[in-house]
Amino acid sequence: EVFVSILKAYFQEFERQKQEKNYYDFNDIAFLALNLLKHNEDVCEEIKNSFKEIMIDEYQDTNRLQESILKPIAEGGYFTAVGDIKQGIYGFRNASMEIMLSDIEEFSSKEDGDALYLNGNFRTDDAILSFVNRVFEKVMTKESVGIDYRSNSMLKGLKKFLPGSMKPVIVDILLKGENKKSE
Repeated sequence: EVFVSILKAYFQEFERQKQEKNYYDFNDIAFLALNLLKHNEDVCEEIKNSFKEIMIDEYQDTNRLQESILKPIAEGGYFTAVGDIKQGIYGFRNASMEIMLSDIEEFSSKEDGDALYLNGNFRTDDAILSFVNRVFEKVMTKESVGIDYRSNSMLKGLKKFLPGSMKPVIVDILLKGENKKSE
């Protein structure tokens, strides 16, 4: 309770100082942009018409506010999102893999949309990819996270690492009490 009251006091003071100094933080700007898009169709259309294509990278880290700003601008146009649900790290700022999952479903269901799975890998040896695939196919299922890793996300090596060429990444797993390597 003490921590919550300190946190509330901090945010109240933060908001008071922003108003006093006429400052805006990143979230304020995002909310202002969303309100502008929602309440001014001319501005929304002008922004939408100023882009031929929109591409978002690291889409797995998108939050609902960002999605709400993006969707009206991207509607009816060329929109590409690239992301990897396994790499979602911004849950603390309300990023949600459900956004990406629902968009994959939505894009796949439209005649002019599609979800493409980029599962080719040029940087990692097949032994490592096999290890990663064995781990993720067990934990990333339709039931657990909404995707079937085995069906569309298995990583495939697209480069052979030849002796004497660039060294591949190697993972050594040492079990407690053992002195041998395994891949």
